Amino acid sequence: MSNTLPFLGTAKLGNSANFKKTSSLGYRNGYALPQESDSRAEGDVDVDALKMATLKMTYGDRVGNQAQQKVTVPKYVTFDKKVLFFKAFMKSTVQESAVENHRIRFFRVYYYLEDDTVSISEPEVENSGIPQGPFLSRAPLSVNGRRYHWSDFNVGASIEVYSKVIRLYETNVSTQEFLESQGVVLGRSEEPPKDPYSLSRTAVDHPNFMHTTRTDFDKLKQFLVLDRKVLRFYCTWDDPSSSGAKLKCVMFYFLVDDAVEIREVHDANGGRDPFPVFLRRTKVPRNHKEVPGDFPTITLEKTEVEVSDFLNPADFATGQEMNIYGRTYFMYGCDEFTRDFYRQNFNLELEDMDVSAPPQPPPTHALPPYNGIGSPEDSYLSCVSVNPKAPLGQKSLLQLLKFDNKLLRFEAEIHSMKEEDVGRKFIISYRLADDMVSIFEPHGPQADGGFGGLYLAFQHLPRAGTNPDQPAYLKPPDFHVGANIDVYGTKFVITATDDASAKYMGN
Repeated sequence: MSNTLPFLGTAKLGNSANFKKTSSLGYRNGYALPQESDSRAEGDVDVDALKMATLKMTYGDRVGNQAQQKVTVPKYVTFDKKVLFFKAFMKSTVQESAVENHRIRFFRVYYYLEDDTVSISEPEVENSGIPQGPFLSRAPLSVNGRRYHWSDFNVGASIEVYSKVIRLYETNVSTQEFLESQGVVLGRSEEPPKDPYSLSRTAVDHPNFMHTTRTDFDKLKQFLVLDRKVLRFYCTWDDPSSSGAKLKCVMFYFLVDDAVEIREVHDANGGRDPFPVFLRRTKVPRNHKEVPGDFPTITLEKTEVEVSDFLNPADFATGQEMNIYGRTYFMYGCDEFTRDFYRQNFNLELEDMDVSAPPQPPPTHALPPYNGIGSPEDSYLSCVSVNPKAPLGQKSLLQLLKFDNKLLRFEAEIHSMKEEDVGRKFIISYRLADDMVSIFEPHGPQADGGFGGLYLAFQHLPRAGTNPDQPAYLKPPDFHVGANIDVYGTKFVITATDDASAKYMGN
């Protein structure tokens, strides 16, 4: 036995034993471009020959003498992402079955031109009992030592895949155009045979084998299809124990078992006890009073034996009232799932209704009348605040800065019928910074009777006849020689003024 491995000894033969596959692509600026080469690897496509053959088919042999520049492109570049597609079927024998002896299985065959590989998949059929899906992974396919070529694939041809014969019966437009461009005569599309077992399961071709259940929608199907699907309605209930107050509730209808549950919607600081469940999840009879007279309702609950007529989705809709165990609920809205459910199953468009009460005007509190103690501003602030602050009155920052420490001084006499008030002189001071008035009686001969000193401290002096709750105060135009000033019921007559006040009032 020779110890020489195949092709290892030929490495010393030089150029005659060079198995290197030449590259026909060169890189320029980062892009792969075809380059001229005199040698081609096996399986490469001569683009020049294909162009020349196309030109000869169009213009005849007169273009054969023209010199053409030969450009060789690798096969994997020419046929990149080009795949031939065929539909196929196979007759599979069934050994252990009393109702069938064979089945027709269908496949999809893909032939990849870039590397001559084949992949086969079988579409999945529900409840077929056969493992389906990928039938042959992408790989070269050969039979009896010969590798399959794309020329072996045609409509009406049969291929052998690991001792299984598959017949091709249909293809698509792109595959048809490629085969015809290569001069292959495409076969006619065939009608595949029908699977006898699949026909036996259809009621149209074999009505004797049709099986009908007792109901089209039994409890098992209801559980499988409608599990965790709930209808939601928003409703109100007039609570007689709360002076007719409307309580908002949410009514749930569980489609899986036709049960109903009602829960109250609690508002923050609503003052109600936290017991939200009005009705626990249960089936609601249409008329809960229709029960046999001898049924012990005090100890047993009603079942489908005693009551067979329960509420169903057809009984619910927005804009109507629903009586459940003596309570009347008005349904005014629903969620989007409930709206789609009634639109698809009942062809009914549910609309929401506005049940919100109109906003109540805020309560108004009447202020007590002014009692004469303090200023009206003080009385008002004590009514609207527990800890009132000093009133700002008519103060203005600009006025305070402009007339700081400026006074208007007037001499006045009291207008009184009393004998002791005759001849009394007073000084009225008007402070321009904040419009406050003070009255001072100088000490003189009339002081022997006990008069003299401060008569009125600085304050806003209300004009006579105005509303005591919202008084209007005296202003500088009210003070001039000869004017009568009412000071809380006492009359003062201005008799003279100083030069500064006369100058200010003249301006």
